[in-house]
Parts: sequence; C-alpha cells; structure tokens
Amino acid sequence: MKRIRSLGFLIVLGSLGSLSCADSEAPATAPAAPTAKLSASDLAKLDSKSWVPIYDPARAWNGYTLDFYKRRLPILTDMNGRIVHSWPTVRTKSRIRLLEDCSLLAITLGKEVAQYDWEGNLQWQYRIENGYAHHDLIRLANGNTLILIREKKAPADDLLEVTPGGEVVWEWKAEQYLADYFPDPAEHPKDITHVNSVQELPSNPWYDQGDQRFRPGNILISARNLHAVFVIDKETKKAVWVYDEQLDSQHEAAMIGPGLPGHGNIQIFNNGSKHFYTYRQSAVTEINPIDKSVVWDYRSEDFFSPTGGVQQALPNGNVLIASSLGGRAFEVARDGAIVWEWTPPFKVKRPSRYAYDYCPQLESLGRPVEERVLPPEDYRHVDAHIYKFGRKRKFRDRSPLRKVRIDKKMKVALKDNNDCRDLLLPAAAKVKARFSLDRASYFSSPAAGYPVRFRLEMRLDKTREVITLFDQIMERPATRQTPSIDLDQYAYERVRLCVATAVVGYAGDLPTEEFAYWGNPQITSRSRIRARLPDVEDFLPGLNEEELEIQRQHLKALGYID
Repeated sequence: MKRIRSLGFLIVLGSLGSLSCADSEAPATAPAAPTAKLSASDLAKLDSKSWVPIYDPARAWNGYTLDFYKRRLPILTDMNGRIVHSWPTVRTKSRIRLLEDCSLLAITLGKEVAQYDWEGNLQWQYRIENGYAHHDLIRLANGNTLILIREKKAPADDLLEVTPGGEVVWEWKAEQYLADYFPDPAEHPKDITHVNSVQELPSNPWYDQGDQRFRPGNILISARNLHAVFVIDKETKKAVWVYDEQLDSQHEAAMIGPGLPGHGNIQIFNNGSKHFYTYRQSAVTEINPIDKSVVWDYRSEDFFSPTGGVQQALPNGNVLIASSLGGRAFEVARDGAIVWEWTPPFKVKRPSRYAYDYCPQLESLGRPVEERVLPPEDYRHVDAHIYKFGRKRKFRDRSPLRKVRIDKKMKVALKDNNDCRDLLLPAAAKVKARFSLDRASYFSSPAAGYPVRFRLEMRLDKTREVITLFDQIMERPATRQTPSIDLDQYAYERVRLCVATAVVGYAGDLPTEEFAYWGNPQITSRSRIRARLPDVEDFLPGLNEEELEIQRQHLKALGYID
C-alpha cells in the first residue's frame, strides 16, 4: 500500500520528465479516452464456458486467469472460462500484469507504458520518445518499472528502469553488454537479440549459498534470436550466467520464487521453431541453474508453438502453459496430466494465474463455483501448427513457400510441386488446396498443349496405405481449388500429406515449377469453436496514426516487412 500512496502523491503534484498522469487535465501526449460501443457486461454475456473443455478442480491450482480477448482487450476469467472482469477502454498489447492493488500494468498500443486502475482509468504512464516498448515490462521490488524497449534503428534491445516520477535511473543496452554473444554474421541483423521476457530474480537458495550471480534484483532475460537466456548483474550490467543448451527461439525464462516447489530452478518455454518441418514439438523445461541439469520437462506430440508461448510455475507444483500459436492455454501436473485447458476462438497470448485473494477487488469477487469439466473419452487437442503444411513468413530460407506471379497477380505457392509433409491430424479435420496453370508461362514452355495432372495424396503412418484424396487433369490454364475433403476418420493419426504434379503424355521428365503451381494446402479443424464474437473494435476504436506507425516499426524490426 505504501507504493500506491506514493503514486497518488505524484498524481496530485503533477509529472516530471516523461511521466504522464491521469489528472483532470490530460497531458498532450495522452491518447484521448476511447468511447466503447460495447461494455464489460457485453463480454460477460458471452458463452465463454464452452472454451474450457477440461477442468479438474481437485488437481488444478484454482484462481483467476488474466489474458487478452482477441489479442488486445484485457480480461479475467474464472476456471470455468467465465469472464469475470475486463478493461474495455484499455488500449494495450503484448504484456499485461496485475499488481497487488489490482491495477493493471501494460504496454500500450503507442509509445507509452501505463498503469490503469480496476475500472480502466489511467493512473500513470511513461512515454518512450525514441523507440517503443515491446514484449515485457515488470514492476520492480523498489517500486520502479523495468521496460524492455527497442530504440529507433537499433539492431538490439535495451532495458530502462523508470521511477514513478518518470526518471530513468538505470539503463542497459544489449548491443553493448551482450556483444560477445552476437553471432557473426547475425542470424537476424535487424533484430539480433529479440529479448522477449524479463524477470527480477527473487530470493533463491543459490544466492543464500554464496553464489553472487543469482543475487536477488539481478535481471533474467530471454534473448530469442540468440537462442539463449542470461542473468544480467544489476550493478556491472554484464552477463554473469548464460544457458543455451539446445534452446531454439525460446520464451519466458523465469526463476521459480520462494514458497513454490522447485524454488530457485528456472523454467523456459523452448519453442523448437527451427524444427517446424521436422518433428514439430515444443517443450517446457525446468533446469537447476547451478549444474544446468534438467529437473523436469514437459513435451507431447500434441504440443507445438513455433513462436510465442509462456509458462508459469504454480504453488501446487503444476505449470500453466500457453501454446500461443497452438490455440490454447493448459495447466499440466508434474505427471504430465492436463488438469485444465482453455481453447478460446481467438489466439491465446500470455496468460497468468492469480489467487482468488491476490488483491482486494479479486477477493471481493469471492470464490466462484468450480464445476468439473470432463471431455469426451477420445478428446485430444492438437496444436494448430502441428498440422500446418507450410508456414508463411517465418524462416524464409527453409520455407516451402514462394511468391510467384500467376495470371499477372502475385500469389503464394509451394516451391516444389512434388512435396510431402509429416503431420498429426486433429479431430474433424478438413483439407483443401488451390492449384493453377499460368497462361503466359504454360504456353511458352515445352508443356504447351499437354494436360497437367494435379494430385493430392495421403499415406497413413500405421498401415502405409496410400489414399488419393484428389486427382484432376487440367487441360487449359486456370486457377482452381480442390473441394474441402473430410478427414474425420483419420483423427489423431500421423500421416504424410503429399502434392504431386506431372505433365501427361510428355516424353521425358519435365519440371513443372515454372508454369504449374500448388498453393499452400490448408488443413483446418471443425473441432475448434467457431463462434461469432464481438470484434475488439466494437469495444475500442481502430488504431490511430501513432499506433499504426509503432506497429509498422515493430513489424519492420522483426523482419516481417521491408
């Protein structure tokens, strides 16, 4: 409570430097308060209980879960998925944290980081003029805020520690203090480090035993594009500990705090991004930071999020995991049993679980009714990227996709017209694909006048049986699409899906990649909830000019746009 009284004092006196406060006169840099078309009560009316297919109250660590509705609107849900509170006027992204007074610490859509009260009123904000905040921010034990930022035109990330009065009292630059760990050449020249999580080390047994590297207050970071996590000494700013053993685009390095099982161990969400076209599996790994041995490891053939993802150690030893690209959050016990699962009809971001009495407003909500949810006997969630054929944008050098001009329009097509992928099918799966003969390149090729066959096949892993899903001969240039083909009977089976293309009747082997094209085969699962939900813009106006520019800078820094 002392920290909150101090903040209130600042609000009365005004602001210093880049501090902005929610006073009667809003500062010039503060965005105008949005007018929502819909309200929190509209969110609460959604049939969100259907988003929880598994829940065992006896084994789960019960509390409220904080995450985003449709990536931008903060919500709190109970264990049965009911939305118990939301902040419809808060314009935020990337990371939100609930503080002990029930206020919300957030990265805004623009250049600010901000703190909002339970009702969504702005309490505090700090504006970053030469860049933008991204991925993470934390409230430190001393009451200051540590912000992860990217400066304009910088190739790596910085950390800023800002007081409630807006004064920068500590600054750290990856380009200066992690330079020895930069590969040459850099894997991602415009985004060398891609730090995606920050933690202030809690008290821990290693420091108590004399290991100064783990002094409480030192900073633990995950640098995705270096495939490593580091402990940064707060005083010297140097990396005093590094872990990079078999990490692949990892997220959310976090030391387990006091009072929790595994106190002092470090958990990491190891994505496995580079293996998208091979075994497609992520892992949550818990290590002893002294000898770097693996203490616990969760992985499953159903579990894969090539980017994104977080985990949280819970007081009963369970772990809350978000498979962001997989389409779910789930709580797993130490024996690997899933005791709670949340599969909303939008992307899961970075959820965190809080005790029912974590802060005053949560406590006032009371303990909700906890209704056990038993899934169907054969229920199994398969994360979405386990059954994707090719992946756009990421890892262009290894992607099977390319951009081509078909009938004067740019399209995405497979690089190889005779290509296969090993996939695990979800329940109620369907597949369809687009295929084309380009008029100009076809008639200028040796294939002109010959029909071209497009075939989609599937081989079952168990029986090795080859099933022809689609087979069509195209005699003249056109773009067509296969029908949507049901794969219901092959649910949860490992298969090899193949496209094949050949010129019919041509004497000799004629490559078809210059005039015939397969689009990326699309596999979907009807088992995912398909609901008509209010859009975020129904609660918030669209992005303003500054927010659009910040979004552009962010995507450019990550290499998504030129």
